[in-house]
Amino acid sequence: LTGEPAERSSRSGVAGAADVVGLPGYTIEVKYHYKTPTVNSWWRQAVSQSKRKNQLGTPLLMYKNLRQDWTFRLPLQHLVPEVRHEDKWIEMDGDSFAAMYREKKDEPDQLIDSGREREGTESR
Repeated sequence: LTGEPAERSSRSGVAGAADVVGLPGYTIEVKYHYKTPTVNSWWRQAVSQSKRKNQLGTPLLMYKNLRQDWTFRLPLQHLVPEVRHEDKWIEMDGDSFAAMYREKKDEPDQLIDSGREREGTESR
């Protein structure tokens, strides 16, 4: 979708490791669920992983439920910097995420800085 050579991390499944690497500026958690999804707990996991010392980037949750398309969730602050609440997020489909990523890719400092801004903040 984005044109980046992203791939599953060799450390996927290890506590605290991102599931996908190769998408600069993002710490990615991927979930596929057959029954009732637990999206909010997946989101907390993605946010927690993005705050670890070995990770740098905006949390991105990519999830899919049975017979549905992929959904991408990321902090609203990533698109609207004035929003300073970590518990505010936005969801979009894959094509919308790819378009946003390509637009932000032209401003690479924004992708990385969005992750640095969160360092030292506490979850609510």
